[in-house]
Amino acid sequence: MYFQGKVNGTLIPKILLLVLGLLPVTRASAQPCLKCPPNAQGVAIGASGPSVFAIQNGQTNNVSGSTVGACNQLNLFATVAYSPNGADAEGNPEVGAGFTGGTGYIILPDGTAVDVTPADMATTLVGPPGGPTSGCLGAVLVKPMNNLTYTLTAADIAAGGALFTFEYTNGVFLLPDGDGVCRSKFSFSLQQTVAIAPPATCTVTPANQVCPGGSACFTVTPTGTGPFTINWTGPNGFTAGNTNTICINNVQAANAGFYVAHVVDQFGCTTMGQTTLVVVSPRFTNLMLADSLLILSGGGGVSNGTYTVISTTNVATPLPLWVPIFTNNFDANGQFNFTNPFDPSASQRYYRLLLP
Repeated sequence: MYFQGKVNGTLIPKILLLVLGLLPVTRASAQPCLKCPPNAQGVAIGASGPSVFAIQNGQTNNVSGSTVGACNQLNLFATVAYSPNGADAEGNPEVGAGFTGGTGYIILPDGTAVDVTPADMATTLVGPPGGPTSGCLGAVLVKPMNNLTYTLTAADIAAGGALFTFEYTNGVFLLPDGDGVCRSKFSFSLQQTVAIAPPATCTVTPANQVCPGGSACFTVTPTGTGPFTINWTGPNGFTAGNTNTICINNVQAANAGFYVAHVVDQFGCTTMGQTTLVVVSPRFTNLMLADSLLILSGGGGVSNGTYTVISTTNVATPLPLWVPIFTNNFDANGQFNFTNPFDPSASQRYYRLLLP
């Protein structure tokens, strides 16, 4: 955005400002114009100085107007610059001796104003370099403000976006009036926004209880902004690469524990979810016959976990053909008992515990 006009009939320089924020401050009402010779204000300057206004998130140079991650830290950059560009809207040459002083503020989303004015701003001339007759001695085309680092807050994330304003005020044009004093001032501001992606989350299912030699699989379901990178860790140095589902085969006691999915979203923001693998060895430890009742009891099960007693008259019967006859839950200590009518005339009968 450009600022241009005339003061006392003299065309003032065209100033390109890209900004985030400004609060008015009191400056001296006038100052001598000592930096540039009078005829420097009547010469068209051909060079153009770049201005910069950017918000960076550490991954991308400029994310102004774009989407960032909830975990991203933002770096806020602002400059003021002298930028003549050949001619004004009426075709008149753009001329001028630049400006000096002024104050810059960054206004944060919560309204806090942070002064980003460089310590030497009051003595810096932003204008066409040159001299002694064609420009301003000691001038610079671009003057950076102090950089500011900003961490997104919970309120920013909940709102889904953040608005920043750079305000620059009380810059003094070096265009003398009839008394040879510079009194013409200007202020300018511009806003920039970033959208904030929802934080990544994930769930890992299911929790598994498995007998030794069995298999267990876990699946992570991430939400947020993909693509996602997924890595798994688990007991005894277990790791797995970028996959949503892992399976542990021939489970042994060493495989028991927590399995954690580490998820990274498009913006480098991380989340994690976990579930457990319990390796159990429930077994019958006691048998009693009471008249026509068979009473079986045992332990080693999962606290409050489910079990099923299955039975057959031939131990060689394939497991899928064993008949379920009783389903219940282990108690809090993994203990269980089972009572079933018993046929004394049966030559043999076999029982097993089956876990989900």
